[in-house]
Amino acid sequence: MNISKKDRAILQGLARRVADIAGLPIQPGATLEEHVNEYYEEIYFIISGTATAIVNGEKHKVRDGDAIHLPKNTRHGMVNDSEDMTTYLIFGAGKKHPDEFI
Repeated sequence: MNISKKDRAILQGLARRVADIAGLPIQPGATLEEHVNEYYEEIYFIISGTATAIVNGEKHKVRDGDAIHLPKNTRHGMVNDSEDMTTYLIFGAGKKHPDEFI
C-alpha cells in the first residue's frame, strides 16, 4: 500500500469520528465534479483502478492503495480517465451543514 505515516495517522484519527463511509464506483470517462465541503473532512481510499484526483486545482494520478486526505474547504474532484472501472471508499467526518447535530 502507498499510505504514508502521516496519512495513516490522519486516517486513524478520522476513523475515531467517522460520520459517513461510502463506496463509489466511477465508470470509465466519468467525472466526480469538483466541489468544496465547508464543514466536512474526507479521505478517499482507492480500492481498484486508476484515476486523476483534482485537489485545489492540482491533478494527481491515483491508483489502488492510494489515500487522499481532503481537509475542510478543499476543492476536489475525480476523473476516471482510464478504460477500467475505478472504485474508492470515502471516509467523512464533521458536519455536512452548520446546523447538523453530530
